[in-house]
Amino acid sequence: MHLTGPAAPKRRKSVTMCALPSRTQTREIVTSSPVRASARSALTLPPADTSVARARNLVEAALAEWAADDLTDDALLLVSELATNAVVHAGTDLEVSVELLGDAIEVAVTDRHPARTLPAPADAVDEDFENGRGLFLTSALAGAWGVDYTSSTKRVWFRLALTVGALPAPRTRAPVDGEADPSFPGVGTVRLDADGVVVAADANAAALLVRDVTDIVGRSWLSLCDPADAGTLVTASAAARWQGSYPVLRGDGGVRRVQARHVRLAGSDGADAATVCVIVDHRLRSLLADLPAAATAAAAAVGPFAGAPEALVRLELATVLDRTVAWARDALGGEGAYALLVTDDDGQLELRSVAGLRLDTDRVPRRAGEGLTGRVSRDLLPVVHLDLAATVSGMSSAEPWLQAAGVRSVVSVPVLAEGRLIGTVGVTSSQPSAFTADDGATLQRGVDSVALAVQSARVAEIERRRHGWLGYLAEAGELLAGTLEPEMTLALVAQLVAPRLGPWCAVYLVDESGRSERATVWHSDEERMEDLRAYLDSVPAPDPPPTRSVTRWLPPVAEPTAGSHSATGDLAEAGGHVVALIARGRALGALVVGHAGPRDVDGRRQQLHLLTDLAPRAALALDNARLYAERTATSRSLQRSLLPPELPHLPGVEVGVVYEASGHGNEVGGDFYDVFPLDGTGRFAFAVGDVCGKGPEAAAVTGLARHALRLLGRRGDDIPAVLAHLNTAVLAEGSRARFVTLVYGEGRVAADGGLELRFASAGHPAPVVVRSGGAAEQVGTAGDLLGVFATAETRVESLRLAPGESLVCFTDGVTERREGRAMLGEEGVVSALTGAASLPAGHLARRLEAAVSAFTPAPARDDVAILVLRANPVGEPVRPRRPAE
Repeated sequence: MHLTGPAAPKRRKSVTMCALPSRTQTREIVTSSPVRASARSALTLPPADTSVARARNLVEAALAEWAADDLTDDALLLVSELATNAVVHAGTDLEVSVELLGDAIEVAVTDRHPARTLPAPADAVDEDFENGRGLFLTSALAGAWGVDYTSSTKRVWFRLALTVGALPAPRTRAPVDGEADPSFPGVGTVRLDADGVVVAADANAAALLVRDVTDIVGRSWLSLCDPADAGTLVTASAAARWQGSYPVLRGDGGVRRVQARHVRLAGSDGADAATVCVIVDHRLRSLLADLPAAATAAAAAVGPFAGAPEALVRLELATVLDRTVAWARDALGGEGAYALLVTDDDGQLELRSVAGLRLDTDRVPRRAGEGLTGRVSRDLLPVVHLDLAATVSGMSSAEPWLQAAGVRSVVSVPVLAEGRLIGTVGVTSSQPSAFTADDGATLQRGVDSVALAVQSARVAEIERRRHGWLGYLAEAGELLAGTLEPEMTLALVAQLVAPRLGPWCAVYLVDESGRSERATVWHSDEERMEDLRAYLDSVPAPDPPPTRSVTRWLPPVAEPTAGSHSATGDLAEAGGHVVALIARGRALGALVVGHAGPRDVDGRRQQLHLLTDLAPRAALALDNARLYAERTATSRSLQRSLLPPELPHLPGVEVGVVYEASGHGNEVGGDFYDVFPLDGTGRFAFAVGDVCGKGPEAAAVTGLARHALRLLGRRGDDIPAVLAHLNTAVLAEGSRARFVTLVYGEGRVAADGGLELRFASAGHPAPVVVRSGGAAEQVGTAGDLLGVFATAETRVESLRLAPGESLVCFTDGVTERREGRAMLGEEGVVSALTGAASLPAGHLARRLEAAVSAFTPAPARDDVAILVLRANPVGEPVRPRRPAE
């Protein structure tokens, strides 16, 4: 196989020994002209014993590549002798080279000890002596041999003549549609199904087997091969990629050894779908052999990055493809060029780069099916199509996307990475028969030089895209988890989808009757919002798909009214896709994503995959928001039931209340307050309490305490009896019992307009009295908690408030307000209330609440309940304000 060009002309002075038939040697100095080399391999070795074996390996590999096996034994024997002489006698580094000349193989050993002694080869060698054998063997076996001297080197070489006619002229051209080589079968292609049955074969394969194509197709490939080497076929069939040789059975009864390369192709579902076998006569096996490093470098020298191959590692995929396409067009003299790459998700081909072509991108083939692209993908070989307008191999209308661009002829080659197809590159012309098979070979070499770079950049692009998708899903999940408001969640879902996954989005929710209602809609172009709503109003709501898969949504459109079609016609024509919103096994509704146009269905395939990942997250967020809203409504309703429906109208008494629950709207607090009349004489009772804990258990004890106080107080029980009965009732709750702190008291309006009060504290913070002069002080003594001891000790305190004076009762959410290790405490409460005697009861309660909020900006960790009783200075009743909850 011709891999390198001719060396630069030069002349050298040589000492040449020519082998004569009589084996009589003559010594003469000749000046020889250089011979054009078809290929050359060389290796520099140290003066060590292992170098001889490495020299043999180099020569053996080269002869095998050049199909000169008949010279291998002689060449290995002679190179061993010459390399041994160089190691033993020269003692310097040596270079071993092997060249394929026009009619011979030349092997040379060069050392750096240029002693100008040239002993004549012996006529015979004594069996008792080891020395002298090298030149004797060289003289006996080589067609020609000699020594070349320079001032610093000595080169000993020999040539072995190739057998005339041993090798047919190798066919290195790419196949051309409708063309066959009658003189000798070239590279043949056979396609096998998953069971090893031949499903397709070309003319060259049939010629190699000396059979008709119809005699090959439909038969097991194993049955067409020599059973004596069946083990090799079994090994080849089990491997994803295999290269080697085995004998095949000819139709004329003979056997032919072929060199074969097997490549297993993967189906769309990842399973093995077929195997492509590329075969050639064993004597031409170099056509299928893997190129050595020197050949690879030579091939790279003709590619688009021949001048700077190191730049490949720094370029993005788009840049590599653009430069490859531009080089391909210029190198082949075409009018246009293109590159198709296989997508990472479904194996479809997509147009990634184009030069000099006016293409309707929607017509570019989406799958590697029939036609030119299909043949390149199937055979993994270059294909030249001479005329797209002519019927050749049934491909007359196989490439409408190229025909629509005015293309008549095209050459296309596969882009292969590790034996697998990752794309195709083609060059086009508006003239028929513009390309030859040699053009296909040139294009293939250039594309091969960048194939690994394309694959590397493609993998990097896929990884970046996947990281972007993962980041998008993670960000979407974080945003959806950041709110529990149903309306906000709906808005987030719609705006996360559009425009990333489509130009518009609509969310439909299923009500209790099972009917779908549109909950929200969003268009990336706000000016189209009204058009979108009009379109969705004109079509029936989608039914949620039974599974989590994405389905096409193209509903029938009602008859348009005047002027409506122009505004919504493009939306109706494009349609969209719909996916079910399913959370916790319950169908919540459907998510509809619109298309930008009628041909956008396949163009957003990856976005639709993302939609299947986003839909469950959106459904769970919507369901969480729904459950949270229901729980919040339930909690607020329960909280209201634990507080007085309204404060009573008490003549001569101002009542001010503040209540603030620390829960997040769905957690019931344990603090409570109450004020209620006892009888028709003007007496009333008041209470401020705190049940340990939060939630339903605390709410149960809170309800028990408030209703028990009302029942016992109105029954006429004195304060100690009320607290004792309540303590017994709390203890009776057993494991559900929660201890309770409480200030409970009774009062009445005195004749002078003041208030006469009696109260007791059961482990509760002491109330504060705000005197008319502005002073504030704590009053009362705390007794035992309720719900802890079988008998709770209480002490009843008496207090008189002059007109304008107030009693402020509060829970520990006020005194235990924290900022780091500091607490507001009783001192802070007294300080906040000092000087506030002139404030009405409601304002006084708000002042204390403001002091609590100002102590720290952190959210409250405990409930706050404040109750203020103020003797009306003018004797007129003031209706208390309902507290904010």
